[in-house]
Amino acid sequence: MSGRAYSAGGIRTTVAATRAASDEALEANLTRYLREALRQGRPPSRPSPVTA
Repeated sequence: MSGRAYSAGGIRTTVAATRAASDEALEANLTRYLREALRQGRPPSRPSPVTA
């Protein structure tokens, strides 16, 4: 959402960064992304219900 171009690294980079982040940093990012989605008029995504 920040308009930056994709830089190589893929899922491994994302997983490593997520694991290294503090709970506070993850919460701040989640809050920022939710606010941006709501500002653009998009409802937040909800996980699909798990069915057996």
